[in-house]
Amino acid sequence: MIKNIRHVGFVTANLEKALKFYTEILDLKIIEQGKLDQYETLKLIGIVDSNIIWIKLGTEENNCLLELYYFESAKVREWFSDLKIDDDGYEVYSYHHISFTVDNIEKLHFTLIKENVEMICSPSIDALCKHKIFFARDNDGNLIEFVEKI
Repeated sequence: MIKNIRHVGFVTANLEKALKFYTEILDLKIIEQGKLDQYETLKLIGIVDSNIIWIKLGTEENNCLLELYYFESAKVREWFSDLKIDDDGYEVYSYHHISFTVDNIEKLHFTLIKENVEMICSPSIDALCKHKIFFARDNDGNLIEFVEKI
């Protein structure tokens, strides 16, 4: 079912400082970067009115990547910088997550639905048409991304 840990993602309020820390101090390399437009951001994670700049960082081996996410909307960044906890103890607006590469995303999605796992979205194809992706939450409310390469 799970092939590997694809990446761990962190939201940053200051992209310049985060890049300095991870590239200059920890010596990670920028592997790839891009931007999700407002439509993709809404479709995948339900966040409205913000593009997301994403940057993948890694080592020479690239066994697992770190993804940094920067919301271009100051209002959305403010939501993330002021961590809120709901009545059930879940982080509100959190986009910190772990991502797994999977073999069969449709089968996994069906299995998780049968197990009453909280779904954020159904599998959909990313903007570059290279992956099928969906998000869910584990029993503690942690965001999990599942990705199948197509």
